[in-house]
Amino acid sequence: MLAKDRVDLAYGNKALGMHFLHQAANREIAALVEWKSPELESKDHLLAVLKTDPRRERILRDFNRGLASMRADGSYKAILKAGGLGDSP
Repeated sequence: MLAKDRVDLAYGNKALGMHFLHQAANREIAALVEWKSPELESKDHLLAVLKTDPRRERILRDFNRGLASMRADGSYKAILKAGGLGDSP
């Protein structure tokens, strides 16, 4: 709708929007999109694991260990930057 001038502004998940815009069919449109700051809304992303899952503790421990490792070696920020999401804690 933005590309056809039906709307002047659209909002949604930036990472998802960038994913769709960078697919081959949308690359010309991607160059025309201007991302506004500050964002209209910010949501935390959470990992959910069922309390009844016998692997729960291992999943959470492994996830947290992996995330800490990525933050320590800089790969977490590199992924955010590559996705156009800037720096994040």
